[in-house]
Amino acid sequence: VAKGRVAVQFVIHTDGAVTDIELIQRSGDAAMDFAAWAAVRNAAPYPKLPTGYSQDKLTLRLVFLYNEKPPGGAPAKGK
Repeated sequence: VAKGRVAVQFVIHTDGAVTDIELIQRSGDAAMDFAAWAAVRNAAPYPKLPTGYSQDKLTLRLVFLYNEKPPGGAPAKGK
């Protein structure tokens, strides 16, 4: 079973549009890397940012773990 970790950074704008999707940590497996990138892209558009949010965009970094335990050894939710 393949294992890997992929970190994806992206920007959500106030209207929920997503831009600047970037793989900032690759797994070494092109299929895993593409799956993480596509998960972010295919979930767009995201909900609008809250009206009280003072910036015009939000930059997020998500780490996708494939067949790995999260740091600290705790099982992933649903496992």
